[in-house]
Amino acid sequence: MTEFKVLCVTDDAILKEQLCSLLASFGYDVWGATRAKHAVALLSGEDFDLVVLGPGFTKKERRELAVRTRDTYQTPVLLVGDESDPEIPADGLVYAHYDTAALVSAVERLLRRKALAIAS
Repeated sequence: MTEFKVLCVTDDAILKEQLCSLLASFGYDVWGATRAKHAVALLSGEDFDLVVLGPGFTKKERRELAVRTRDTYQTPVLLVGDESDPEIPADGLVYAHYDTAALVSAVERLLRRKALAIAS
């Protein structure tokens, strides 16, 4: 199995640890950041396959981070939040009160999509 590298970003340290632990238990190489600037620094130095963008940041911060992630680094973004927001570009959405299966399913779907795009 190819080890995918996933970056989990949320300003809630407990949620970040929960997301990271969950995804690591499924074999992903998971990194975490609780600050947008830290996330950008990680993105510029590492090649991530997916960014999971959690709640907690302002709408402006979430939008800027999503746009930069997708446009500059060509990395898909999975939003974890309460609702879809057309101003925040994302490749998927999992509601904040998700169940584990829904989150993992969304992550796997986006990583498969990225792998297929690279292969073609």
